[in-house]
Amino acid sequence: MTFDYLVRAVADALRTYVGWLVRPRLLAHYGMWCGLAIVGFVCSGWAIGLELPTLEGPLRFSFDTGGGTPTFLTWALLLFGFGLLAWGPWQEWARYRHERDLLSKKRVLVLEARGLRFEIGRALADAVPDLILGRREPRILDFRQIYDGEITHPERGLEEAISLPNQIRQAAAGADRGDFTVVYGGLAPVPYTFLTGVLIDDEGKLFVMDWDRTAERWRALDAPDDGKRFEVEGLDSPKDSPEAVMAVAVSYPVLDRNLESAFPKLPVVRLTLEDGDVNAHWSAEKQAALAEQFLDAAIALEGCGVRRIHLVLAAPNSLVVRLGRAYDRRNLPRS
Repeated sequence: MTFDYLVRAVADALRTYVGWLVRPRLLAHYGMWCGLAIVGFVCSGWAIGLELPTLEGPLRFSFDTGGGTPTFLTWALLLFGFGLLAWGPWQEWARYRHERDLLSKKRVLVLEARGLRFEIGRALADAVPDLILGRREPRILDFRQIYDGEITHPERGLEEAISLPNQIRQAAAGADRGDFTVVYGGLAPVPYTFLTGVLIDDEGKLFVMDWDRTAERWRALDAPDDGKRFEVEGLDSPKDSPEAVMAVAVSYPVLDRNLESAFPKLPVVRLTLEDGDVNAHWSAEKQAALAEQFLDAAIALEGCGVRRIHLVLAAPNSLVVRLGRAYDRRNLPRS
């Protein structure tokens, strides 16, 4: 673990250094370097000679800081160089104050859901990308009432989830919509995670992160879309049935015997991700397409007369939240 931590620290340091090297240069930056070059040129006694050929003979131009140039021109050039040197830091200071004032208005509510038996080493608020500007305000959604995978006190988790919209509204009070961002990430039981997505559906744009078990770090959904989608089966089976089961398999398969044991004699609609595994969800574009398929399947069930959908989800936390946000609880069957 110590070696892995050292490797990650070195990688972060290299990433920061490369980012500094390729950062965009502002006009003030070039102005300072230009001013320094002019002052150095004048003070070191350099000479410049330029000859341009013309039809009437060569046209010569020369500048000598050692005494061959009028004193007023030398002093004017020197003052211009010092002016550029002073203008650069002044511009940088003005830019810093402007960005500081903007950042003081921007706020980032970081919602970290905790619901499993182990602790995550790094807080989500510390892993939010720098591109999300604003003061971090971490909030913990504590769903840790489980024992050996079983939820022992569901009412406590429900109270935590139901209070979430009010927490977001209170945090956003007094802030412009463009200055307030919500970041979500966590490891929590699927029912609470899906409910969290349903409840924050109307609370504005959400930036979702997930825990990378392989790299042991928080990660944004930044992978490219591999084009793999759900394979939908059984949409024609729930006709004339008021209830149906929707089994969504992404990271793990949903076994038939478990469905038959929990929901005997109920029709089953399956959404199975092609080549699904625990790392098949790192694309935001892919998750959006999967959520659209999920919503289309729920609408189709509603059109078949289904009034209650029993959801069985085997999916990563970030995708479960996405599916919860896609589920329209006002117009779709109860789940």
